[in-house]
Amino acid sequence: MEIYLTNTLTHKKEKFVPRNDKKVNFFVCGPTVYDFSHLGHAKTYIQFDLWVRYLRSLGFTVFYLQNITDLDDKIIKRAREQKIDWRKLALKFEKLYLEDMQKLNNTSVSKYARATDYLPQIVKQVQTLLRKGSAYEIKDGIYF
Repeated sequence: MEIYLTNTLTHKKEKFVPRNDKKVNFFVCGPTVYDFSHLGHAKTYIQFDLWVRYLRSLGFTVFYLQNITDLDDKIIKRAREQKIDWRKLALKFEKLYLEDMQKLNNTSVSKYARATDYLPQIVKQVQTLLRKGSAYEIKDGIYF
């Protein structure tokens, strides 16, 4: 079966062709864990879970990586408001998020990656995007 997806860069439908035969690497931005999950999280992650399951049902080997943003201005602000360490706040809401995903039977994620475990790689990636002109910096941050 052939799959066609819209390329958001070209705005054209293109045939899905994995770079490595039947192996697919699938990355999805996960939640920023400063509060409870909500309906938007459920909708988003159910959709991606279904895509991964569908690809696997077609015989693709899918590695599905989802990040957890566990350090962010919103997390720091909320932790200060609650007078607790930001790490404790992030871990609490990460745990609740993962429990919610289990209850929704969103089980296709191969690995969750906390942003704080990859800070040097993230910094390097942002620097590369800036150098290539794919990102820009203004007073409140860097945008892609």
